[in-house]
Amino acid sequence: VDQRTLIQFAHQVEDGLLAQPEISLVMMRGVRRPEIQVEVPQAQLRALDLTLGEIADAIDRAALDVPAGTLRTAGGDILLKTTERRYFGSEFEGIPIKSSSTGAEIKLGEIATIVDGFEETERESYYNGKPSVWVGIYASESQPPLKVAAAVHRYVKQVNATLPDSVEVKVSYDRTEDYLERINLLRFNGVIGLLLVLLSLGLLLELRVAFWTAVGIPVSILGSLILLPLMNASVNMISLFGFIVTLGIVVDDAVVVGEDIFHKISQGMSRTAAAVAGVREMSIPVIFAVSTNIIAFLPLMFVPGESGRFFNILPAVIIAVFSVSLVEALLILPSHLAFTRKHPHPDSVFSRFDRVQTALRLKLDAAMERFYHPVLATAIRFRYVTLVLFVSSFLVVLGYTFSGRVNFTFNHAIENDYIQGEIEMPT
Repeated sequence: VDQRTLIQFAHQVEDGLLAQPEISLVMMRGVRRPEIQVEVPQAQLRALDLTLGEIADAIDRAALDVPAGTLRTAGGDILLKTTERRYFGSEFEGIPIKSSSTGAEIKLGEIATIVDGFEETERESYYNGKPSVWVGIYASESQPPLKVAAAVHRYVKQVNATLPDSVEVKVSYDRTEDYLERINLLRFNGVIGLLLVLLSLGLLLELRVAFWTAVGIPVSILGSLILLPLMNASVNMISLFGFIVTLGIVVDDAVVVGEDIFHKISQGMSRTAAAVAGVREMSIPVIFAVSTNIIAFLPLMFVPGESGRFFNILPAVIIAVFSVSLVEALLILPSHLAFTRKHPHPDSVFSRFDRVQTALRLKLDAAMERFYHPVLATAIRFRYVTLVLFVSSFLVVLGYTFSGRVNFTFNHAIENDYIQGEIEMPT
């Protein structure tokens, strides 16, 4: 395929994509950018009393795409513009350069020699060993990346059916694949977290406590989506990483409150009284624990410069998730645990599970009383020795860290799907 055909096709692709509301920006890189040379003899300039600057201004005014703004619709953004851009030399011949007093026009093709060519460039683009044109498509802030990628793939499939055998369109790099992998990682980790909470709390406390505590994970994440726009944040690669970070911490406050309520119920208190007493007793520690987590990430919001725009999304996501989880742990979870249910049949699945869970919990309590309680009593009895041991351990770790033996890498090299190489050739 000759370069002229590739350039012409790239312009057609660009215009076709811009006509769709899902696409907001198109950039193009080719083998060699087209260059149209306009040569005007000096004699013609003197005869018509013209300068090269005046001819250039006339071409600039006549061969220009003028943007008229953006029309925001429910289906996406529609870009409005006048399409007067010219791609080939023959299209410049009819541009009027000068008008006489009688109304006659002198056109560019009458006084100039127009030649199609290509500018000198250091960039060459090949795909599978063949000359190619690269077209990059990006989504705007309000457009879902997955929806934009789907629109591009549909367009590629449609346009390939109309092209000759010598021209083909392929998607060489789709960044939404990384985005989708991050979403799947969040979904997988969330499911694993739910199962672990259900398993551990269900066996050691109560099935109801385990269920409503596990529900706090999706509730906190979905509820945080309401607060993200208020913090000028959105769902992207960085915020998804923030959600993954919070998965292992978000249920801590719910576990503390739920365990205390269950402990009071096991002592004979009614469910309503236990829920009220548990919240009153654990509200201050839980609020301080959540506040500590928020304060730990808060300094990232004040990082200046370009790095600050990159990092301040993390604390926004974490603050939103922890705030919703605090409301869920202190208000929603106790109301569910306070609900009194009818006693199930003794032979039902829940009754059998409760008996197994109660026996396991009693064995765990006996093991803690036998093994953990003596160690704790000894540590309290010799509290100064315990304090010295922990301070000494802290100093050893601190000294080892500042000795230079612990390496630090800001951007660790990890495996990638793409290889980039740079070759320096003789001039």
